[in-house]
Amino acid sequence: MEFEFNTEQKEIIKAAREFAKGEFDPDRCLALDAACEFPKKIFKKACRLGFVGIHIPESFSGQGMGLFEYALVAETLCRKDSTLGTALSLSTYGAQSILHDAAPDLKKKILPKIVQGKIQLGTRLIYPETDVQLPVARKKKGQWVLNGKVEAVVNGTAAGLYCILCRTRDENYDDENDDENYDNDGSVSMVLIDKKWQGVFVSSSAATMGLRGTSLSDLTLDEVTVPVENFLGTIGKGLEQTREFMNESFIQCAAMALGIAQGAFDHALAYTKQREQFGSKLAGFQILRHRLADMALDIKKARLVPYEAALSYDNGNIDPGSSAAAKLTACKTATDVSFQAIQLLGGYGYMSEYHVERYYRDAKMMEIIAGSPDQLKDIISVKVIGKVPGVF
Repeated sequence: MEFEFNTEQKEIIKAAREFAKGEFDPDRCLALDAACEFPKKIFKKACRLGFVGIHIPESFSGQGMGLFEYALVAETLCRKDSTLGTALSLSTYGAQSILHDAAPDLKKKILPKIVQGKIQLGTRLIYPETDVQLPVARKKKGQWVLNGKVEAVVNGTAAGLYCILCRTRDENYDDENDDENYDNDGSVSMVLIDKKWQGVFVSSSAATMGLRGTSLSDLTLDEVTVPVENFLGTIGKGLEQTREFMNESFIQCAAMALGIAQGAFDHALAYTKQREQFGSKLAGFQILRHRLADMALDIKKARLVPYEAALSYDNGNIDPGSSAAAKLTACKTATDVSFQAIQLLGGYGYMSEYHVERYYRDAKMMEIIAGSPDQLKDIISVKVIGKVPGVF
C-alpha cells in the first residue's frame, strides 16, 4: 500500500525539508545535544513559517491542518536531525489538551501565544497506568494550593507555562486516610501552571540519554496558589483527559520515530556508498547491501501504521489500539534501524560527529516516553482480546 500525498501535503513536505536543510547546521545540532539546550532561535523561525502549531485551528493562529500533516512535518524534521527535529516537534506537546479542555477565554489567551512562539509550553502528562507520585493541590479557604515535584518535564527550562497532572483534595478530605496511589478514584486533575507564579521553581536541564534538545527538567511547586480557571476541564477528570491526549500523542511520537529511523538509514547509506575497504565501496559487499535492504524495508512497513492511524484520527475515528500500534511499531523500528546504522559505521558509529549514535539515543528515549512498549501492548491487547474482567 502506498500513500498518495495531495498537492498541499507535497508542498508541506518540501517546505519542511528546505527549512531543515537551511537551519539544521550539524555543528549546532551537536552543540545543542551536548548542552541539553532548546533551539530557541530556530524555534522562532519555525513558528513564523507555520510549522509549529500546524495542527492547531486557525482561530488560535495555527494552520488548521490535521494530525497527518503534523506527522509529515515531524517526520521530515527528525529525518534531517533527530535532536532539532524532536525539539521542534515537541514544542507544542500538550497544546491539544488546552485546545480540548481549557475554558474558552483561556484558550484564546494562551494558544495563539504558543503557536506564535511568544511563550513555550512545558508538559508532563504521565501515561495513566504509570505508578508515580503527583503533586497535590489542596483547597484551603476557597483557594487551590499546590505542592510537590514534577520530574522530567518536556521543554522544562525553556517553557513559561506548564501543563501537568496533580491530585486534588478538597477542604473535607481526610489526610489520615490519604491513598497515594496514582489511579485513586477521581482525584487526578489537569492544570496549567505559570512559571512566573510565586513558589514555582525549575531545575536546570537534565543530561538524559536522548531528546536533549527538549531541555527536560524538574518542576518544584511550593505553596503555589492556582486560580480555578487554570484547571483544564472538570476537576477530577485528569486521567480521562490524559487517555484522550495519549491517543494523539502516540501518533506524534510515531511520526518523530519514523523520521529518526529514516535519518539514521540515510547516514548509514551515505557512509557505505563513500567508505572503501579492500579496494571496494562498502555498499558493494552483499552482506551489507542485504542489511541496508532490510533496514529500508522495515521503515517502509513501519510507516504504514502511523500514517493510517493519523488519517483515521483526522477522520474522527479515534482508536486507542491503532494509536498505540503506531508508536510501538515506529519506535521499535527507529531503535532497530539506528542500532544497525551504528553497526554499519563500525567504530565511527560511536563517535558523535557521525551522528548515528545520537539518532539511536533519541530513538531509545522516544520508545520510552509517553507509553512504554509494555503499556502500549496492554492497550493493543484490549483491542485484540477484549476487556478481561479483573485485568483491564
